[in-house]
Amino acid sequence: MMRNALIVAAITCLLAACNGSIEDVEKTAETLEAMPGATEMPASPSAKAEAAVAEPKGELKTEVTEKTEAQLNRELKTEIDKLLAELGEGYIAGVEGPFIVLGNIPEERFKRFMRDTIRACSRCMNKQYFDKKPDYKIKIYLFGDDASYRKMAKKLWNDTDVSHFGYYKPSSHTMVMNISTGGGTLVHEMFHALVDPDFPDIPTWLNEGIASLYECCRIGEDRLEGGMNWRFPRLQQALRDGELVTLKSLAFTSQRQFYGRNSDLHYAEARYFCMYMQEKGLLERLYKKFRDDFDSDPTGKKFVEEVFEKKIEEVERDWIDWVKTQKYER
Repeated sequence: MMRNALIVAAITCLLAACNGSIEDVEKTAETLEAMPGATEMPASPSAKAEAAVAEPKGELKTEVTEKTEAQLNRELKTEIDKLLAELGEGYIAGVEGPFIVLGNIPEERFKRFMRDTIRACSRCMNKQYFDKKPDYKIKIYLFGDDASYRKMAKKLWNDTDVSHFGYYKPSSHTMVMNISTGGGTLVHEMFHALVDPDFPDIPTWLNEGIASLYECCRIGEDRLEGGMNWRFPRLQQALRDGELVTLKSLAFTSQRQFYGRNSDLHYAEARYFCMYMQEKGLLERLYKKFRDDFDSDPTGKKFVEEVFEKKIEEVERDWIDWVKTQKYER
C-alpha cells in the first residue's frame, strides 16, 4: 500500500498554538492540532503511497487529477466516481494508501492534508505500531466548513447529532471531518481507523488514549510525538479535587463507562498516561505486548506492570508526580 518513494521532510514544529484553526494548517502544514471529534463507537495503516487523484466534478478539476487517474484501477475509479456523484459539484478526490479522500476545499489545501497529514501520519503510525494493514479502503471526507459538513452528514448517513469537529464510523470505515477546525481531529480519527485490523480488541482506554495523544503532535520521519493540549486542565482539576480515577480502575472501565459520566476525565487520564509512557519510551512496547497477548489480560493491567516492572499502584504514584511537573499554556 505504500509505494511512493517520496519522503515527507521531518516535521519539527510542535503544535503550541493548539487552536485547531485551518489558518494554522495553511501557515505550516507540518503542524496539527484540534479538539477531537466523537466516535460512533470505540473505533477501531498505511505507509508511503503515491497520491492518485480521481477526476473531480465541477470547477475544481486539476492537473494532478489528470496525471494520476490512469494509475487507478477500474474498480477503484468506479467507486470514486460514485462517491463524487453522491457529493455533487465542487468536490475533488484522491487516494493515499488505504484512504480514499474526498473534499470541497481548495486544491492546494487538499494536497497539503493528503501529503502532510494523511501520508505523513499514517506512515509514522505504521512504523510505530501496526503489523497488519487494512485490506479495504477507508473513506475520509474533508468538509471545508461547518455548513457542508452537517449538510452532508445528514444527507449521506442521516447523522444529525454530530461533533463540531468530526467523527469516525467504524461500521463503514468512514471518517467525516469538519476540516475547518484543523488537522488534530483528523489524526485522532486516523488512529481509530488504522488500529482496527491490527488490534481489533483494543480496549477503549488505550484506543482513545493514543488517538487523543496525537491530537497535538510533532511529526518526524518515523514517529509521532504527542505534546500538551487542552485536555490537561481537566486532569489538573481532578487532581486538585480528589476525583482522579485510579489507573487500575481506568483499565477495567468498559466502553459504556468510558464514554459515559466523566468521559472528559477518562479521555484526559488516558491521554496523559499514554504521554507518560511515551516519555518513558514504553508506549509502543506496551501496545505490542498488549496486542500480542491480549487474551491473557483484556484490561492491560498486567502489561502495564510488565513494561514498567512494578505494580500498577506504584506506576500511578510516579505518573501523578510526573503530571504535577507538567504545564500547559494556552
